[in-house]
Amino acid sequence: MDILLVIVIAFLISVLFSMLGLGGAIIYTPLFFWLGVPLLAAIPMALLLNMITTASASISIFETGACG
Repeated sequence: MDILLVIVIAFLISVLFSMLGLGGAIIYTPLFFWLGVPLLAAIPMALLLNMITTASASISIFETGACG
């Protein structure tokens, strides 16, 4: 599968799940596994993407002063 398509799908999933307040690893792990990534590599990749999404959302919240 084209890497650009995987990047776009992961971005859309991260946007959707960050709006819902859920972790995207719920979807990333099976998606990566179905795309041929070994399971023991898909799990840490999904958690890393969760961490990046959480960090970017936290930075946005702190910059706007919405946390207090």
